[in-house]
Amino acid sequence: IYSKAVLEAKDEKYDNEPVYKDIYTNTISDHLAEKKDKYDAILAGDVFYYQGNLDNLFANIRNSLKPGGFFALIVFTGEITVGYKIDVSKDKFNHSLEYLEETLEKMGFNVQDKKEKEIGNNTYNIIIARIKE
Repeated sequence: IYSKAVLEAKDEKYDNEPVYKDIYTNTISDHLAEKKDKYDAILAGDVFYYQGNLDNLFANIRNSLKPGGFFALIVFTGEITVGYKIDVSKDKFNHSLEYLEETLEKMGFNVQDKKEKEIGNNTYNIIIARIKE
């Protein structure tokens, strides 16, 4: 079953040509596990808020990268300082910076750089991690 947004995206045209070449309706983790392609970099901007535990997802990202590849992510942290927790009022997970770093390390990454960024009233963490050699 496709959501309304997916159906609208499939119908989107520019100069009578489809706007989107590929539309995936899988979870990120399942999509990466099914694809055999390897990438130099994977970028993820604020897409982890519907998943609490990120072990499997980060492992699939690690396995989808070429040797020396890197993973850059932007994550809303909210006020949480340890682990991850669902914000029931927004039905979204917040992940602490500590949890993100520990999970990346455990899944085979070295954190190369991290920055905290205020956007509007929200705090985000920007992390760049490279595959451990």
